[in-house]
Amino acid sequence: MSNLVNRLKLPRAPEAGELVVVLSRAGVGKTSFLVQVALAEILSKRDVVHIALGQTLRDIQQRYDTLFADLADASGFPDRDAARAAIASRRAIQAIRPGDLSPDRLKTCLEDFQQHLNLHPAIVLIDGFDWTAEDGGDLLAAYKKLARGFKAVLWFSGLIHGESDPLQLLPAAIDLAISLEPDGSSVRARLLKTFDRPPPPEPILWLDPTTLLAIDTEPVPCTILREASGFTLLSGGARGAEAEFGACAEKYGVFEKHFSFAGRKPARTRGLVLLTPDELRQGDVSRAYLESRMKRKYRKTEDFNKVLQSIWHQVNPAGEVFAVGVIMPDKTVKGGTGWAVELAKHQKKPVHVYDQEHDDWFTWTSGDWRLAAPPTIRHTRFAGTGTRSITPEGKRAIRELFERTFTE
Repeated sequence: MSNLVNRLKLPRAPEAGELVVVLSRAGVGKTSFLVQVALAEILSKRDVVHIALGQTLRDIQQRYDTLFADLADASGFPDRDAARAAIASRRAIQAIRPGDLSPDRLKTCLEDFQQHLNLHPAIVLIDGFDWTAEDGGDLLAAYKKLARGFKAVLWFSGLIHGESDPLQLLPAAIDLAISLEPDGSSVRARLLKTFDRPPPPEPILWLDPTTLLAIDTEPVPCTILREASGFTLLSGGARGAEAEFGACAEKYGVFEKHFSFAGRKPARTRGLVLLTPDELRQGDVSRAYLESRMKRKYRKTEDFNKVLQSIWHQVNPAGEVFAVGVIMPDKTVKGGTGWAVELAKHQKKPVHVYDQEHDDWFTWTSGDWRLAAPPTIRHTRFAGTGTRSITPEGKRAIRELFERTFTE
């Protein structure tokens, strides 16, 4: 299984008491990068503590599950059940509100994990820490002292705002800094600081923008035609928009995965995946949260609940989401399609909606829907969903999306 730290070809590995920061703008993949670092430690029989700031425990657990599946698929991992058991026994996740974390709070967490779970972490991840605040340098020095006491390496994620120069954001306490930068159809990892040595000027690693897994060679420039066979449509296979997405995927040679469940009859059977009851439960959502987020009431039936659960399997692994429907005045999208769109917004994924009433594409940007140029598919795993009541214009929008992406 790929180890990102080894592939970085560092002059040496980070040592206990040192601080590492992974920097990027919002939505590039800092958390996915950190989770891969954690998985490599766990599968090397070392313990990990993951402090999630401003995220839920469930969100982070799902990120581990998804990335482990991606890594296992990529490497042909032999014994997945044993690996999952190791992940559960050697990892602790603590969700904390961003303003509530302090060195003392972290010290208490680590002591509790040692006492009650017998966890002695080799690395501690602090995901979402605002280390650019005025007292960030002093806080980092305090965390560094704490890490030395626990004989652990501290990995932080750091958010780059706007056009900020990441080099100017690095306090002296940081020992190793890695920048993740979108570059056309990929993400490049670049070293900004390497202990006491000058960093190399060129990118050191290329990453898939959807999975954040390392790719072996520099990607082909995005202006060159991309092979459709390397893309996967994630959908539900229902009649209407989803069936149209599937038909276009088949036409261009895009792989299809349609998530459904026993007792439901989808319109598309190519790439059909029947989810087990346990798999469906991974997509559970509380009724109160759903109706609060969607600003409407839904029918309480077992089949409808399963549909909601299956939507999670479409959106969670996707790098971006395309939907066909109607945007409501409250900024949600009409019908069951709206839950897929809200999940994408919650997970900070790119999401594009073709509004059939306005005959235009809209993209969710800075908390609102913005009229956008017709999009292209940028991520190798993308979700395609939408209304069952698709219009001829909606079908045209889906067909043209595939044409722009794979024939221009």
